[in-house]
Amino acid sequence: MITSFRQDNKQKRKRRQLFVFGLLLASLFLILRTPLSGIFSSALHTLGTPLWVMEAKMSDWFRSSAELFRTKEALIAENARLRSTLDGIALEAYSREALREENDTLKERLGRKP
Repeated sequence: MITSFRQDNKQKRKRRQLFVFGLLLASLFLILRTPLSGIFSSALHTLGTPLWVMEAKMSDWFRSSAELFRTKEALIAENARLRSTLDGIALEAYSREALREENDTLKERLGRKP
């Protein structure tokens, strides 16, 4: 049977992939099902613990940073609202003072006590 070079390479590649997959599966089975599993699990736990701690600290930092920006935006919005309220109160106080002066002037013209 005559086959092309490409087909031979594809078949070799498939066989190689199956071999590597089988080797990984057998290695995983041996690691998890033999007395060595305790050694591997303790080693992985020892190596993984600092990574988990670092991940927790980084996620806390990102959460606090996001909260800081949300808090800053809330403060900016509240500051703008308070400035607007203060402007309204100042205008009202000015109007009240102007009305009082006008009232006193009218009372003087009418001869009443201011």
